[in-house]
Amino acid sequence: MTAPETAEYPAGIRAAATRLGLTPAAYMTKKDAGLKWCRACKEWRPLAEYKPSTSTDDGVRPLCTRHYKPRQATPITHGLNGYQRGCRCSECRAAHAREQVRIRAERRADPARADRAGHGKRATYNNYGCRCPECKAVHSQHMRAYRLRNQRGLAT
Repeated sequence: MTAPETAEYPAGIRAAATRLGLTPAAYMTKKDAGLKWCRACKEWRPLAEYKPSTSTDDGVRPLCTRHYKPRQATPITHGLNGYQRGCRCSECRAAHAREQVRIRAERRADPARADRAGHGKRATYNNYGCRCPECKAVHSQHMRAYRLRNQRGLAT
């Protein structure tokens, strides 16, 4: 294989061919024939023997169906981990609420964090406990609008 022959193929194809001990032309011949290298079988197999995948360039998983084993779903443990995995039972909601209180207290303990977050925002008032004139003014404006909406029955 001469340098001009390999230069016409992209670097990824050249690397894949070298890894399998093939020339880029031989590698592309196999790919064009509808074959894919199975890392577990160590052989070329038809694309029909692979499950689909949206995260690969060729649209199929790296291992053929003989070697692909789906991950076993682990049961949800209730508490913070359960909430993060989508459970909304009372135990998981309470654990999440405790975690949010802890995070908010941690944020409020360091006034420099409010400076980094930026003043004059409702989030800085709520999340960081900042009571500077700018943050208080934004919060007051929001609460005035909220009360007005609430009086009209449109509170959100």
